[in-house]
Amino acid sequence: MRHFTTIIAIIVILVFVFVPSNVEGKQETQIKISPPETIGGNKFCTRVLIRGATDIYGISAILQYDPEELIVDEINPGGFLCDGFEKVSVDNNQGKALYIGTKTGDVKGVDGDGELFCVTYESDGNGHLTYDSFDINLSDSNIEQIYINEIENPIIKINPLPEYTNEKNIVISGDYSGEIKGIYINDISAEIDIDEKLFYCPVILEEGENAIKVICEDIFGEVFEFNKFSVLDTIPPKIYVDKPKDGMKTYSREIQVIGNVEDEIGIREFFINDVPIELNNGKFDIGITLETYGVNTICFEAIDKADNSTYDEINIDFRKRASGGTKEKDKTSNEEDGGQKGKYEVQDIEK
Repeated sequence: MRHFTTIIAIIVILVFVFVPSNVEGKQETQIKISPPETIGGNKFCTRVLIRGATDIYGISAILQYDPEELIVDEINPGGFLCDGFEKVSVDNNQGKALYIGTKTGDVKGVDGDGELFCVTYESDGNGHLTYDSFDINLSDSNIEQIYINEIENPIIKINPLPEYTNEKNIVISGDYSGEIKGIYINDISAEIDIDEKLFYCPVILEEGENAIKVICEDIFGEVFEFNKFSVLDTIPPKIYVDKPKDGMKTYSREIQVIGNVEDEIGIREFFINDVPIELNNGKFDIGITLETYGVNTICFEAIDKADNSTYDEINIDFRKRASGGTKEKDKTSNEEDGGQKGKYEVQDIEK
């Protein structure tokens, strides 16, 4: 079985150009090689399209390629010239294919738009038609060669979208190359700057995952479609502090802070007293040193991946040990009040 190397999309049209005096002022004839269409497996077809044609009487095309990278199965007429003489020759050993189509008799050539022919081939990789040269010549009913302008397939680049956002209204923007007729975002026509080849379009997101449909229509009327995705999340995280309880009184300067944070899309950052804390499956368990006697405020802040944030705080009353108090008594009081010994000994006082 023939091994095909990965093929990079390289489109090179070599056209012999002659502009006879009797065709001056005629509409420019445009040629375009369409993106590959998958037939099945590693078999593809690419159409050669014509637009703005005037008095097309005959066409000849010679495709030269590397048979190690491409196998041409067949070349089929596209129906633009309809009846007349046609010849197709394919030699995959030499890497050469020929297509000739022409009207016959004393008749006028064909005007308008259409498909000249279609190349069916086998290729590895992304399926783009890759070749060494592709010579296309058109002639009119006076057997004069016609000037051809090759039109490249449009390429659209979307500026990066946030994977998660809490903004309901966003703008889809980007740039493009080639010639286009229109760009549509979720079926809304985008504003296009033809000179700068830029576009933008406002989009309203719905809560949850949004598939943003992007459609580009080129001047041949061909449509290219793809999707971009973004998740709208407007729900802030929830912070649960299990220990210590808000308002707890203690004789111990060192306390253990235990709890967890919940969020639908995940936490990006979590802070205790402005210090970044690494969560373990959403849980935190960290020792805190109380700074002064009296009320100490412990602050919590959680920020999710969509920039929603939640702030919470608890107050701990750090008291001096009463004169004549005993450490053993304090321990007993702490256990009776539900205090726990973690990394540090926490000693609560009944309110």
